Amino acid sequence: MSTDDEELEEIRRRKLAELQARAAEEEERRRLEAERAAVLRAILTTEASQRIANLKIGRPEVAESVEKYRYQLAKSGRIKSQ
Repeated sequence: MSTDDEELEEIRRRKLAELQARAAEEEERRRLEAERAAVLRAILTTEASQRIANLKIGRPEVAESVEKYRYQLAKSGRIKSQ
């Protein structure tokens, strides 16, 4: 195997490792988002969920903040499921 071939192979290995790491990160992000959505469904009423959905349209950063806060309260046991 020539030096050029070895360099190409090393580049391929690094690229593959990078892609695998990105895929793992994306999968973890999806898993956490699904967990968060499940917790929020369990603690929020239908009306509250609708209000947050409406808030996402006009003020997505505020809606995100509300969801994060509610999720943290639920995970710490300070809010119980319906």
